[in-house]
Amino acid sequence: MHLCLHKLLPSHKQFRAKMWVFVACLTAILVKLGHWIYTQTNPKCNGILPPGSMGFPIIGETIEFFSPYSLHDIPPFVRKRMARLASHGSVLYQ
Repeated sequence: MHLCLHKLLPSHKQFRAKMWVFVACLTAILVKLGHWIYTQTNPKCNGILPPGSMGFPIIGETIEFFSPYSLHDIPPFVRKRMARLASHGSVLYQ
């Protein structure tokens, strides 16, 4: 009795297609779960946000912070924030 395993197992193309569907569904579920957790743990802002930039999530302004600058000068990242805070009447940088 000869048993043909290649007839019982799915082909490589079928397996890859099913794997892509599985990964896409898992990603969608994880994104939805993350969004649900975020909305449950953060209060509603009613459209009023604090001042600041809306950078990329997680990365934020890290790329701008680590950009090269002269060591003998205030970094542009810090200078921009100092100017913004001084314009709001902050006494911290005066």
